[in-house]
Amino acid sequence: MFESALPHIKKYYPLLIIWGFLFWISPFFLPDELTITTQNHLGWGYVVILFILPIVGALSFPFSLYFKEKKWMLPSLMLLLAFPISIALQIFLIFFV
Repeated sequence: MFESALPHIKKYYPLLIIWGFLFWISPFFLPDELTITTQNHLGWGYVVILFILPIVGALSFPFSLYFKEKKWMLPSLMLLLAFPISIALQIFLIFFV
C-alpha cells in the first residue's frame, strides 16, 4: 500500500519544504491585523516557529533520508530545528550587529 504512494511522495515532498520556508518568512510580511493571536501572547510568528515548522520538518526529513536526496536534507533539517536557528539568529543580531 505504501509502496504505490512513493512516486507521488517523492515528487511532491520538496513542495512541502518550500511551503515550510514560505511559512517561516510569513510573519515578516503579514500585518498584525491579519495574524492569529492565541491566548493573548502567542502571535503568528510563534505559532509558525513552535508548531508548524517542526511538524513540516518532521514530515520531510525522513523522506529526504529515505530517498537519499542530499539537496533536501539540510533544508528539511533546518525546518525541524527552526526554533533554535531563529533564537541563535536573534542573539547574533542583538549582540554582534
